[in-house]
Amino acid sequence: MPEVAPVTIAVKWGGIKQTQSSVTSSAVELEP
Repeated sequence: MPEVAPVTIAVKWGGIKQTQSSVTSSAVELEP
């Protein structure tokens, strides 16, 4: 199903971006 693949990829990328944002926010908060 080639139509489903792009949606799955978009969802994965969205999750990755959210994770990176969370990690970045945590790192910034831990900085002195």
